[in-house]
Amino acid sequence: MRKVLMGLVAGVCVGVSAIGVAQTVSVRFPATASGKALDGRLMVLLSNDPSEEPRMQINDTMLSQQVFGVTVDGMRPGQRVVVRDGTDGLAGYPRATLKDVPEGDYTVQAVLNVYETFHRGDGSVVKLSADRGEGKQWSVAPGNLY
Repeated sequence: MRKVLMGLVAGVCVGVSAIGVAQTVSVRFPATASGKALDGRLMVLLSNDPSEEPRMQINDTMLSQQVFGVTVDGMRPGQRVVVRDGTDGLAGYPRATLKDVPEGDYTVQAVLNVYETFHRGDGSVVKLSADRGEGKQWSVAPGNLY
């Protein structure tokens, strides 16, 4: 079984449990973080480097730590979203699946990159993360939960 360090970071609860050789991560946020349902990209970050927060260690270099993401629509305060291999739309980088993450000690952090709803002139509706003055950097964007 893998050893994983768990924590409560800025109102996002991350619970990790073993299921066979794969991992399951459940994430929720309290009403004190947001009193309304949110849309966005929920990312679960794993880092074996304790030098800084996992969200600051995701990049396109060989030193990048692990990220898994899934889109959420209308995630309510207190609602538990379970992320595991086989989750619809789950994408991982640099490893594609949770079961591919090597055994070890990890710091786990969740980030919800909050989306806004845009009504386009052609009648279509899209949900996207908007630039909030940070240059569209999800790891530090104001209004995101982590």
